[in-house]
Amino acid sequence: MKRNLPLFVIFLLFNTLIVNAQENRYSKVYYDQNDGIHVQATAMADNDSILIGSGPYRGGLHLFDGAGTLHWSKSIGYAIPKDILQTADGHFVVCANGISNSILLFKMDIAGNILWTKKYQNEATSFASGMHLSANGDILLTGHVMQNTYPYNKKTLFLRLSTTGDLVASKTYSLESGRDEGVAITETQNGDILIAGLTKGNSSWAQEMCIVKTDAEGNLIWTKSKTSENPFAWSSINDMLSNDGLIFISGHAFDVSTFALCMDNDGIIVWSKEYSGVYAGNDAEYRPRMRQDQSGKLLVSYSSSMFMGGIVIAINPEGEYIWSQFPSMAQYDAQPLSDGGYLFIGNGPLWGVKDVSEPQIGLVRVNDMGEGISCTEPILSSAFEYQINFEAITYTSEETGTISDYILETTEFPLASFIGCVTFVGNTQERPDRKNSLKIQPNPGNPPFLLNLKGIHNEVVASLIIYDSKGRKIYQEEGSWQQLQLIQRKLKSGLYLIKVTVEGFDYVSKLIVAEE
Repeated sequence: MKRNLPLFVIFLLFNTLIVNAQENRYSKVYYDQNDGIHVQATAMADNDSILIGSGPYRGGLHLFDGAGTLHWSKSIGYAIPKDILQTADGHFVVCANGISNSILLFKMDIAGNILWTKKYQNEATSFASGMHLSANGDILLTGHVMQNTYPYNKKTLFLRLSTTGDLVASKTYSLESGRDEGVAITETQNGDILIAGLTKGNSSWAQEMCIVKTDAEGNLIWTKSKTSENPFAWSSINDMLSNDGLIFISGHAFDVSTFALCMDNDGIIVWSKEYSGVYAGNDAEYRPRMRQDQSGKLLVSYSSSMFMGGIVIAINPEGEYIWSQFPSMAQYDAQPLSDGGYLFIGNGPLWGVKDVSEPQIGLVRVNDMGEGISCTEPILSSAFEYQINFEAITYTSEETGTISDYILETTEFPLASFIGCVTFVGNTQERPDRKNSLKIQPNPGNPPFLLNLKGIHNEVVASLIIYDSKGRKIYQEEGSWQQLQLIQRKLKSGLYLIKVTVEGFDYVSKLIVAEE
C-alpha cells in the first residue's frame, strides 16, 4: 500500500483540479450602456485575476477576479489599449494608441494607480500593436509609423524602453513599397529580437507575413517574407511567442483559413500546420492571441469576424490537434488558469444583452478541455501539413522618434453585466439558455442541412432565420417545423447563425459552411 500511496495522492490532486475546473466555470458579459466596449488587450495577474483593456470609442481598463467579478473599471479617455504586460514587480505596463498621433505607454499598479506615463512620437503617426517583456525587464514594443500625407507609407516600428519608460532604442524598417507593419514581438534565448509583421505581397493590394530579426539594439540581422506563386495571395499574422529556443506563430492566409507554425531562432521552419473545420478572417484591429500553459500546450485563438464567432484550438508543441471549442463570441484570447482550466475572453457573447453590432466583453471560464457550462461547443478539427515558404528580403533601417513625459488622467468607467448566454439576436430580453438544444448536420458541411430539435412536433408552427458572419439577416421563412427542418438553400462558405423560434422560445446554433 505504501508503494502506491504517491500515485494515490497524485490521483486525488489531479481529480481535485478537474473538479475545481468544472465547478468554477461561468459565462458572463460586461458592457457599457452608452458606447459599448470591445476587448483590445489582456494580462493575467495573481490568483487568476485578469486586467482587460477595452475600446474602441473610449479606452478602458477593467480588473476582474477569478470568479469574473469586476473589481474596478477606469476610463483613459481616447487612449485605446493595444497590449498589456505584467512586470516582475506585479505591476502592469500598457501601450495605447489615439493620443496626438503618438503611442502612449504607462505603468500602473494592481489598484489602477498610474505610476508613470510616457509618450512616443516622431514625424509621422505612430501605432502600437504588441509588446514583450525582455529578460532584463526592458519593454519591447512593435507597431508601425505611417506617413501623414499621401501615399501614407507604413514602416515597421521597434522600440526598446527601460523599466521606467526611458527610450533605449528606436528603429523603423521598410521596403520601398511602404507597406510594412509590426504585429507581435518576442526575444530569443540569446537576447536577439524577432518581430512578426506584414509586408507587401505580389500584387498592389496583396500582403504577406514577414519575420524581422535584430540584435538587442534593433540592428538588422535578417528579414524573411512568406512567398506564394499566386499574385493575389495574402497572409496575416495573429500572434507570436517564444519558448525553449522555438518560435510559434499563428495566423490565416488566402489558401487556408487558419495556420500555426514553428521555427527556430534562425527562421528555419520546424513544422507548419493548417486546421480544418475553422473559418477565420478577423479584423486586424482585434487580433486573436496565442498562449502556452505550464504543460507546454498551445492555446491558439482565431476569430471569424468582429461580431460573429471564433474558435480556440489546443495543440501540442508539435502542432498536433488536441481539442477545439467554439465560443459564442468573437474569440480574442484564452488564458491558462491555476485549476488547469482556461479563461476565454472575447467580444460577445454574440446574442447577449445588446444588438450584435454593439460591443461587449465576454468572459467564459472553462475546464481543461475548453468546456464551459454554456457559451461553448466542441467542434471537430484536424491538423494537416501546410506548405509554407520564406525567402530573404532586404529592409532598410533608420533611427527615429523621441520619448517625453505625459500626464494621463483616469475617471470611473461603470459597466453593466449579465450572467450566462442567451439565445436571441438584436434583443435585450432575458430568456433561458436553449442554445445547445438545436443540432445541425452536417456541421461543418455543405447543404442540405438537417435541423434537429428534440421534443418539437412536426406540425408546430416555427420560424427560421439565417444570419451571416456580420450579423445581417440573409434569409427568413415561416411554416411547420417539418417544413423548416431541411435547409437546402445554397450558402457561401463561412460562418452563419441559425435561429429557430418555436412556441415563443428561441433556439440558436452556429453553422459552418465548408468550401466545396
